[in-house]
Amino acid sequence: MALAAYGAPLERDAYVMRVGTDEATILWKTAAASTGAARVTSDGWLTYTEVASTPDAELHEVRFTGLNADQEYDYAVVSDGVIEAEGPEYHFRTNPPVGSRDPVRMWVVGDSGTGGSAQARVRDAMLESTGRDGPDLFLHVGDMAYSSGYELEFTDKFFAPYARILRNVPIWPAMGNHEGRDADSATETGGYYDAYALPKDGEIGGEPSGAEAYYSFDYGNVHVIVLDSYETDRDPVLGAMAQWLHADLLAASLRPTPPEWIIASFHHPPYTDGSHDSEVETRHIDMRMDFLPILEAGGVDLVLGGHSHIYERSYLLHDETQRYSDTSGVLDFGDGHPGGDGPYVKQIDGLGNPIGSIYVVAGHGGTGVSGNGQHPVMAYSEVDHGSVIVDTHANRLDLHNINDLGVITDRATLIKGPGIVVVAPNGGESLAPLQSVDITWASTPGVSAEVDLAYSCDNGQTWTPIADAVPNNGTYSWQVPEIVSADVRVRVADTGDGALSDESNARFEVSALSRTTVVPYQAVWWYSDDNT
Repeated sequence: MALAAYGAPLERDAYVMRVGTDEATILWKTAAASTGAARVTSDGWLTYTEVASTPDAELHEVRFTGLNADQEYDYAVVSDGVIEAEGPEYHFRTNPPVGSRDPVRMWVVGDSGTGGSAQARVRDAMLESTGRDGPDLFLHVGDMAYSSGYELEFTDKFFAPYARILRNVPIWPAMGNHEGRDADSATETGGYYDAYALPKDGEIGGEPSGAEAYYSFDYGNVHVIVLDSYETDRDPVLGAMAQWLHADLLAASLRPTPPEWIIASFHHPPYTDGSHDSEVETRHIDMRMDFLPILEAGGVDLVLGGHSHIYERSYLLHDETQRYSDTSGVLDFGDGHPGGDGPYVKQIDGLGNPIGSIYVVAGHGGTGVSGNGQHPVMAYSEVDHGSVIVDTHANRLDLHNINDLGVITDRATLIKGPGIVVVAPNGGESLAPLQSVDITWASTPGVSAEVDLAYSCDNGQTWTPIADAVPNNGTYSWQVPEIVSADVRVRVADTGDGALSDESNARFEVSALSRTTVVPYQAVWWYSDDNT
């Protein structure tokens, strides 16, 4: 909680939402009714724009428009004339231009809102694992404020635990059943709807839905669709949500530059064998039988869910909507790991349409985990706390699960057309000058027999060749140069077509200093203050 001498103190720290290419919304909550405003600048506070919020209110929401795409902005919050939130952590970056193929990183969390130690471990494990390459977007698939989504539960169990992240990473939520106990989607009232500013008018791309319960938005070449699987009418023909979904997907496909990636997020997953059973529970069946055909026809690539308190990740699937035990829709029974059986490749059906989607259940964000984890369409299941990172870059989508100890336990990649995927070093490694390291990668059919290797010391701004025209066999022994940098990446590119390339998803470091772990991450330790 930020305190000031005379202004109303913040009960919820400032957070950013509804960030687009030219706009952003800043929200906060004061402990008492106050008159507030927010300030935004991009020039170190030489000049700034201030917009007032509703006077004499506790919940404050300020929208800024006319911003520049892909630009960093600092902001501050004022309460009764006193600055309550400012400093280096209060900033956001506007979205890149729609269609940009630059890397995008998303953090996916579900069923986290206990306010307990497991939720904190999951959060900290993600922050430790990603380091300076944290997420651009925060996708929450529901149940973020147990047990009923009341205003105070949101404050204590969502906004407080994630305050550091929410200051600069926009949250894009899907309503869970626990939020639905207090919230009402028809009237858009309750703790969930009070807490969030959602783009029901199509402000951030996509077709206007007219409802905050379901919406879509664009980020670069990614189109994200959020549905309400709990309360909104799920009729596939007459229901407003299904009709809007048809229209949104059609409009996206008819753009001059259609999105390369379509991601759907909602609370009740179509397939799960965790704490809930998708074979027998109505909402899971409705989403599988009635909404997956719409999503699949629209070319969905990744479907995210929660509710079931487990981590599950499917094989590559299509038209797997009929029965729990039927695996006839599995297109690829491999593990999807570029360092294992190889990445999944989006397939083309007889009509020339791209098919194949990955399904993730991320209901392991903080509440108790349980379940069998034996669903036949799942390539990997884990009954442990954690969260998921999704990376997209050009024609590649990569996801990995980080458990609450910071261990990456699962990884899968989906590629559209010919592509290359760097396996290692892929971010977070600590290497030494002159050390011998294997650069490893995977490639799909259509990539040349030779590739070019390069490294960058400035996070991909410039590249230095390692070797050209080496055999495309997936490995190369690299002697790390005599450099010192924390911003190193490697790149593997098709010798015949340099546009077919991939680079490390995150930065790694090269340093002559050896790193010694004195206290292991998340260890329990004691110390004495009596000089013994």
